[in-house]
Amino acid sequence: MGYGLLKPSLVVPILRPKKMTRTQAKLQQAKTYHGRPHKGCGSTEKYVTSMSCVQCELKRSRHKLDNKELMAPYRTKEKGRKKLYRWRSANPTQRKVQHLRANLMKLYRMTLTEYDAMLSSQDRKCVICGGTNANGKRLAVDHDHSTGKVRGLLCSHCNTGLGMFRDDVARLRKAIKYLEKG
Repeated sequence: MGYGLLKPSLVVPILRPKKMTRTQAKLQQAKTYHGRPHKGCGSTEKYVTSMSCVQCELKRSRHKLDNKELMAPYRTKEKGRKKLYRWRSANPTQRKVQHLRANLMKLYRMTLTEYDAMLSSQDRKCVICGGTNANGKRLAVDHDHSTGKVRGLLCSHCNTGLGMFRDDVARLRKAIKYLEKG
């Protein structure tokens, strides 16, 4: 047996992706498929949605980006950060709502509509004391730190009090006994 020759059982066939039709590509939610060669460039890769050639679409988009007159309205000298600061100063209430919405979702996996529903179910008052925040701030979202489950909305005093007791029921009972003695 000569060197460099492989046994037929050791030869691994090269696996090429199967060509699929446009309908098969749609069913598999693919972005592209291989069809007939394009007349202009000869490429067979096409977009499912527009049936246009991928290579030709890329050339067109590059051409649009290189066209200074076409892109002039989008390329301003003002940087994105300056635009953002200008928008924030012009829209302070919308900024507060966006900030609240982002924090509710990030911290508690709660939407603003869920917060508003919980607030209205509590008659816009604290669950524990039945009061509101004197400073006009929103009620705080109280949650179990171990499970992350939201328990209710509290005023700043009740929320701080529970936080100081570290949500420990035994400590709260000791504090109640202490207050009842005095």
